[in-house]
Parts: sequence; C-alpha cells; structure tokens
Amino acid sequence: KVANLIFSPTQDRLIPAGPCMLNMLPNCDRYVQWGYADHSLRFFSSNTKRLLGLYENTHIGPVTAAAFADSKTLITAGADCTLAIWTVNKTRDAIEIEWKTYLFGHRAPVTILAASRVFSTLLSVSADGQVLVWDLNRHDCIRSLLLPTQKIVQAAQISSTSGHIVLCRGNHVLLFTLNGHLLVDQKISGETPDEQILCCAFYN
Repeated sequence: KVANLIFSPTQDRLIPAGPCMLNMLPNCDRYVQWGYADHSLRFFSSNTKRLLGLYENTHIGPVTAAAFADSKTLITAGADCTLAIWTVNKTRDAIEIEWKTYLFGHRAPVTILAASRVFSTLLSVSADGQVLVWDLNRHDCIRSLLLPTQKIVQAAQISSTSGHIVLCRGNHVLLFTLNGHLLVDQKISGETPDEQILCCAFYN
C-alpha cells in the first residue's frame, strides 16, 4: 500500500513510498526505513539498495514514524511517546545523523509526523488521537488541534505554501489553518464509513 507521498521539486512529480519508508529530498535518490527487529533506522541508496547508514537506540523501543523538515533535518517518533530531531549529514557513500533534541508531550505512541520548514512547523499525531503542533525553531509545543470526533487519524500534511494542515480520518478530510481553526470537514471517498484515506500531499 502507499503510505507516504512526497513531491520532488527536482523531478517535478509526486513520489510514493510504502509503510515504514521515507524518500529523502530533494532528489529522492536515497531513502530511510524503520520497523526492523533491532529498532534501527537504516538509510539506503534508491538505485543500488546499498546500505548507507544504520542507527540503533534512537528511541526506547521501535521507531513508529519519521518525516523530513528539509534535506538536513530528520524528525523521528517512537513507541516511547517521544519525538527526536536529528541533523542529517550526507556524503556520496554514507549518511550520518546527529541528535539535536527530544520533544515530549504525547501520552501514547506517535503514529504520524508532518513538517514544513517554510513555516518552521511540525505536526505529530499519537495513537490516542492527540494532535500537537510544534515550533521547529524553539522546539516547543504551540497548540493542540481540537478534532470534532475521536476517530483515528490515518494521514496528515502541512502545506508549505499556505501553512494549512490537512488531516485524513476514515473517509473524511479536515483542513485547518496553521492557528488551529477548522476550515473544512469533507467526506471525499467511499460509501461506507470504514473506508480510509491512507496518505495525502499538497501539490504547489
């Protein structure tokens, strides 16, 4: 299944990825994967599948989500309910990450991350339905989004053009301003309430 969509400016197209995998901007010629038994983060070349980096103990327990704020900033989340921010250093043959800080605020494992460097904003969603918005410069939680119901969020994204936040829950799409005001709650697919939207992306 498609679990993530990234718009590559160098290729001018949307590039899909499966579960526990994230393509690396701007060229999407490398990717990071998680979900391994040793709870590691692993970086690979998209062309050769060669391992470029392996990092264990980034969280207590498994990594549950990841997102790039830009080509040099990686955010990861774990079953330990924490978020971690990493500086990414790339060479031709290797990828290194350096820990920057941990963020605390969730009471359940974090399942979804989305980020926008343009607006210096990070969005995190946990398994209990809590949605938090963070300032990437100050590393502070600035607000919690109040959702109409307690349905589970399957996907989220932040527009780097408007700063709007989209959340996908079941077969509904919710659109918020960056300040947390709900603009739209729209059913867009399916005739049955159990159908789900699994990923989303803003295009321009």
